[in-house]
Amino acid sequence: MHTCPHCRGDLCHAPVQPLTDDEQQVTRQQWDELTYLLTLQNWQKEPSRRVTEAVRQRLGFLRRASGLQAQQVAKALGVRKNNVLAVENETCSGMGETLHDYLRFVDYLGLKLSDVFRESAEAGYIHKDVLFAERMLHRTQTAISQLKTGDVSVTQKHVGEILGYEPSALRNYVRVHDLLRAEAQIRDKRTPEHEDDMCQRIRHVLQALNMKQERVTKRKVGLLVGYDPKQIRNFYPRAYQILADAVTAYQHQKPLREAHLLRQVEQALVTFREHGTAITQKAVAQHLGISESQLASYSEACARIAEQQQAMHEAWLGALKCRLADEMKILTAQNIFVSRGKLAQRLAIADHWFEQYPELMTMWRTFDEAQRLRRESELVSRTQAAIFACQAEQIPLTFRNVSARVGMERGSLKRYPRVLAVLHAHHLVRTKW
Repeated sequence: MHTCPHCRGDLCHAPVQPLTDDEQQVTRQQWDELTYLLTLQNWQKEPSRRVTEAVRQRLGFLRRASGLQAQQVAKALGVRKNNVLAVENETCSGMGETLHDYLRFVDYLGLKLSDVFRESAEAGYIHKDVLFAERMLHRTQTAISQLKTGDVSVTQKHVGEILGYEPSALRNYVRVHDLLRAEAQIRDKRTPEHEDDMCQRIRHVLQALNMKQERVTKRKVGLLVGYDPKQIRNFYPRAYQILADAVTAYQHQKPLREAHLLRQVEQALVTFREHGTAITQKAVAQHLGISESQLASYSEACARIAEQQQAMHEAWLGALKCRLADEMKILTAQNIFVSRGKLAQRLAIADHWFEQYPELMTMWRTFDEAQRLRRESELVSRTQAAIFACQAEQIPLTFRNVSARVGMERGSLKRYPRVLAVLHAHHLVRTKW
């Protein structure tokens, strides 16, 4: 420029004032900016509005990436908020913004407008939301690396704390959300690789259960691999399918297993009968090498054991009744009177068996009644003999003297009706009967 735009004077004759170093730097920077903007670029050879739109979108992205609000930038530049929005958004352009606003905008962000143009021309049009989402993804990746280096669990909360964002806000960015979900799957061991390992572990557990002939259930297998069946169903579909197929196959094979087990139970029962061993469900299970609960799941086998157990019990009870009857005959023949406890001792059995088995109690009561009648007859004879002896010896005929000669307490004699009748006939007792 040689002519002053205001006075039309020759600028060559105007006084010269040297610029300071800072002013020279600013002037050079602005000169370079204008040089770039006024020079034809490669991307301008083909008419296109996409680069200028991309520039505004990138400016909006850079402002958001700096953590600045549009109102904050407008206040700092001394312009309206609409001017700032027009600078950084193609849909709001034409709101009175000037080149000076662009230059001040990028200067406030510490950038160069020419650099923004170059980046936009090279990358093409990218919406500011996409640019910001990519930046968030990069920052999230860096935060995850930081957490792993510090041996801290990778969670949405921890990542949000590093980025300065609410954890729920991170869900607004699809790729960030997918990355965090993938990390959660790794953390919670829900990756395809872990599912492959679980499938292998389930197969090993099923093989071990089949070898031991143990029952196969979803809960049992899940506990052995360290997972609840519901977790396997919700997060490991392939592993759950293996488990479900195994349980179904096990249930379909139950008739075959029950037939095989029934044959084993029959052989065990034969052995028990030969050795005189007590037949119980627990004893049979131990003999077969299986758990009692496993044996209890086969109803037909349990019914067969119960049948043999009942038959053996009846045989044992029948033999005991024969021993009891023989012992009672011996006692009757020898005229020996015994209590129920003494009788149990003679037979080497428990006294409570009489209460436990009604048949034994019936035999004892019949025998005890016969004992009582025999003893009563004997006491009647002894009482009459004592009365006659007192009369013959002219000893006072009293109940005390009679009971002394009989050798029993007076109260005990009164418990026998026929003895009491004899005493009453001789006026020795006043008992009403």
